[in-house]
Amino acid sequence: VPALFVIVDTLPLTPNGKVDRRALPHPEILLQEFEVTYVAPQNEIEKAIADVWKRVLDLEKVGRDNNFFEIGGNSLLITKVYSNLKNTLGDRVESISLIELFKYPTISSLAKHLGQVRQTASSELNNSELVDRLAAGKNRLKERRQKAEGLI
Repeated sequence: VPALFVIVDTLPLTPNGKVDRRALPHPEILLQEFEVTYVAPQNEIEKAIADVWKRVLDLEKVGRDNNFFEIGGNSLLITKVYSNLKNTLGDRVESISLIELFKYPTISSLAKHLGQVRQTASSELNNSELVDRLAAGKNRLKERRQKAEGLI
């Protein structure tokens, strides 16, 4: 599905009767409507995502609420975004899948999701630490009981 449609009165033709694609109006002219609703990225993660999008989509600026697919992105380009994000953000992106980039197509939604994933990962780490501490405490109690009963 095309990201943008450009309405023209007539299609420009080459001398042999084919559509002259180079003579068609460039869709960037239509992207001016996105500039009206432009909201700059607000934190480090949003700025990093915006930088990657600008490089991949070859745009001067990208707003935090612009939809990746509405500003010229497609499924092939999102794979480039994913690999660039992995290089740029490293461990923050390691725990998400490529499919999640389709679920969160705006910079703000993706940044929010990355924050939640990171928070969940750190709480899971804390939970695993807690389980380890409980197991160690249980083993110490077991040893004390065995000593008290004269088994050790």
